[in-house]
Amino acid sequence: MRISNSNTSKKSPDYYFYKERDYHNLSGSSLHAFQFHTKEALHLRVDYEKPLYKLVLCLSGYSETHQKKHLYSFKSGRALFYKANREAYFSNLRKGERFNLVHLHFSENLVEELNQIYSGLFKEQAIDLPLSAQNLELLNGISRYEQGNSPLSSLHMEKMMLEQLHSFCDLFGRSKYWTGYDGQERDKIHQVKYILDNSNTYLTTASLAKEVGINTFKLKKFFKNETGKTLFEYQSDHHLRKAHALLLETNEPIADISLRCGYQSPGSFSNAFKRKFGLRPLEVRKYRLDKS
Repeated sequence: MRISNSNTSKKSPDYYFYKERDYHNLSGSSLHAFQFHTKEALHLRVDYEKPLYKLVLCLSGYSETHQKKHLYSFKSGRALFYKANREAYFSNLRKGERFNLVHLHFSENLVEELNQIYSGLFKEQAIDLPLSAQNLELLNGISRYEQGNSPLSSLHMEKMMLEQLHSFCDLFGRSKYWTGYDGQERDKIHQVKYILDNSNTYLTTASLAKEVGINTFKLKKFFKNETGKTLFEYQSDHHLRKAHALLLETNEPIADISLRCGYQSPGSFSNAFKRKFGLRPLEVRKYRLDKS
């Protein structure tokens, strides 16, 4: 990794202070720890000698890196994983920003091996997750670690780096961000959301699955992963929000609103409305009339 357009010496007028540590392993992995405080806004160019994968752990600071059409943001308390190619990357650092971050570089061969374990994990352009306890342990301990020349010291550093990568993969695999479905299936879930957002009735899982061409098991699983709600919960929330707006914005009878929002029984509509908003439909309508 080569950084240009910047004077990174300790006496640089661009920084109140600047500290950098680099560790390299025989396997091709490396660790780059940075601590600095910018005096002015900086615009840096970063070049890589060969393609590699990066895991950036940011304890403090904020910066953005551009590469062609892609934008990567490094945020305090976050970890970002992405592939860096042999092309120029341009980073923007804000004035007066304090940075404490670690860049872990891994070879393509290593990540390809991991991809066999965590199937489909590295299809994403970039993966952004909160820092884990293990990430913080490395960030806080790196300043106390001095790499020696012994093979044991090198193995210890390599062990720490691999633990970080495996920890990140495990966290991503367990997180809501990894749904385990491909782009076509994601598009179908978005189609289902569009259908539901424009429907006045409750639709069955079977009818939705048939409409977009996906089996019911995948639809229920992927829809919950994408929205955090079941199909019924999503439809119920949508219809009740619509009913709430109609009660406040129109003079339409409550019984008609109930039917428009998919409820055949005014009593069922009133009970569902009360559970969500804490008020009966009639109370919301009365509030509107009192204010007018």
